[in-house]
Amino acid sequence: MASRKTVTFAIMHMSVAFAVVYLLTGSLALGGAVAMIEPAVNTIAYFFHEKVWERFGFRTSNNPGRSAPPAESPMNDQAPRPVDPIARCLQCQWRARNVPGSRGGAPA
Repeated sequence: MASRKTVTFAIMHMSVAFAVVYLLTGSLALGGAVAMIEPAVNTIAYFFHEKVWERFGFRTSNNPGRSAPPAESPMNDQAPRPVDPIARCLQCQWRARNVPGSRGGAPA
């Protein structure tokens, strides 16, 4: 499953790169070149980006040195965020009421 997703993402990435350059320049050759070069450069940049995150100890799922809040906690950065603005507002209100040190303080 993951390999199919990777292949389809690569095809989409190259198609978008080609389309943007072709629309901006009108050149098939330049669009094709960028569609091949840009994803390769992006992959190399991503490798170094990951190394920087590892070096400075930012929290990742593979970094057991840092504790993460429980998965069900609204404070968990890994937890899915609500898209609905009302749900987002309610989540902020929950944090304000239930997180010690926030404006609302902990419930009594």
